[in-house]
Amino acid sequence: MTIFKFVLSILTVFLFSSPGHAGAIKKTDWFLGKDRRAIVLMMKDKLLLEIECKGNGHPGLHIARDSFRVTYSDNPNDIKYYWAIGSQYGRVRELAKKNGYKLVKVNRFVRKSGLVIRCAVWHKK
Repeated sequence: MTIFKFVLSILTVFLFSSPGHAGAIKKTDWFLGKDRRAIVLMMKDKLLLEIECKGNGHPGLHIARDSFRVTYSDNPNDIKYYWAIGSQYGRVRELAKKNGYKLVKVNRFVRKSGLVIRCAVWHKK
């Protein structure tokens, strides 16, 4: 294990065990992009911590066939958050910055064409 990976694992434990994240950290199974809104609605009273994303080999911007997995916890402090996947990323990033939200986690994958697809979560400071 490199020192970078060690420090990253310690920071991850610290982040996910902070007082704002009471309860167990949970992950969904991988789901397709076409189901993303239903998954997020199911977590209405939860706190999104991370959205993982991976491509399934198709070109273009459409994310319905890409795969996603959400990490979340209980949200007893009612922390507000934004989330974005794909082409929404830039618009939501600017909105989050304007409204005082802090980037918690961003993941990405690169299509064969070179197109970068991002998925991210921001929490209210």
